Amino acid sequence: FGLNWAVLVAAGFVGGLLAGWLPGVIGGALRIDADDAAAYRYSFWIGVIALLLGALPLLGFRSGKPERVVHAPGGWWRVSEPRTVARLIIPIAASALAIGFTVPFMSIFLQGTYNASTRSIGVALGVFSLAGAVGGLLSPRLARRFGAVRTVSGLLVLSAPLMLLTGYAPALGVASIALWGRGLLANAAWPIALGHLIERTGERERGKVSALMNISFELSLAAAALPAGILMERVDYRLPYLLGTAALLLGGLGFAYASRHEPAARPAVA
Repeated sequence: FGLNWAVLVAAGFVGGLLAGWLPGVIGGALRIDADDAAAYRYSFWIGVIALLLGALPLLGFRSGKPERVVHAPGGWWRVSEPRTVARLIIPIAASALAIGFTVPFMSIFLQGTYNASTRSIGVALGVFSLAGAVGGLLSPRLARRFGAVRTVSGLLVLSAPLMLLTGYAPALGVASIALWGRGLLANAAWPIALGHLIERTGERERGKVSALMNISFELSLAAAALPAGILMERVDYRLPYLLGTAALLLGGLGFAYASRHEPAARPAVA
């Protein structure tokens, strides 16, 4: 698992750097501008080829003997303690709105607000991915030292001013540093929140609860992306970052409040 995680982190970081470098190289080879649609089109196809090459080893995989799976009773959405699950999922889903408000339009925002070049955007987003991976690696140690609830709440609240600074920074360099810091803090919080929720559900329901958390997280991303795009187009590029700041504060404080009324963690059954 450690090797797999390290490879994924390195690939994401290198991919972000290449995303900013390739259009310029392709543009120079074809004698067109780096911002020309053709340069981006060929960069996209290079990414498709990389995905296909990565999928080739999967063709040789063979599954072993299937293990006996114990299913939880009821439908896939039913859990034994729905109020506890809902109280802990809703704040995290609220904080996920911050991603939907900002990340899908990050390249457009950096270019339109700070006049960033394609290469600068690639570096900024590549380091952003790397910072998020580092945050994920630090999360277990932080949770052991400060406790899951305090860590999740504190990280989300601390990431809120960095979100605001990313949108309203005076220069690209300041915005990039704030972006990296926010990526590190927020990405350290979400794995801890999921683990905290899993510990408070029965062993037979943990897969179901994990799926519900992921579904709510993705729905929040989708729900925030559409209004954010409209606001950027019709009002201001910076406004989604103000909304993202509010979402992170709401998620952090809401998680702390919800955790005050939760039952004790359930030990896993050997």
